[in-house]
Amino acid sequence: MPENHGVACALMHGFNWDKWTTGKPADRLALIPAGQEHILKQDDGKQRWLQVVMELSRFFALCAASDEATEIRDEVSFFQAIQAALSKQSIQPDTEELSILLEMGTIHRFPDQWLIVGIIYPPKPAPTHSQQLGLSLGQ
Repeated sequence: MPENHGVACALMHGFNWDKWTTGKPADRLALIPAGQEHILKQDDGKQRWLQVVMELSRFFALCAASDEATEIRDEVSFFQAIQAALSKQSIQPDTEELSILLEMGTIHRFPDQWLIVGIIYPPKPAPTHSQQLGLSLGQ
C-alpha cells in the first residue's frame, strides 16, 4: 500500500488538496475538476492514475482498520473522488439502446463495495410513424 500511495502522491505533486479535509463542501467539490486537470496534463496521466488508485483502493480495503490506513484515509478518499470523475468521462455507452443506465461508484467508507450513485433514464426515441392509431371499441 505505501508504494501505491507514494505513486499517487507523486502524480499529484504540485497540486494542493489541503482543502479536501479542511475546506467547506463547495471548496472540496471544486478540487475534483482541478485535480482531474492536473492528472490529464501529464503524459498518460489518466491511465496511470486509474491503475494506481484502483490498486491503492484494493490494498486500502484489505487493511482499512490499520493505523497506517487510518493515517491516509482522507488522501485515499480524495484520490478515489478523482478516479471516479475520470472514470465517468471514459464510460459512455450507447444510451439509445438502454432503457436505464445505473452509475456505480464507491465511497471512501466502503471502498470495497459498489453502490448505485445515480440513475439515468435516456430519452425514448421518437415514434417512426406519424399518425396515432385509434382504439377499436369492438364495433
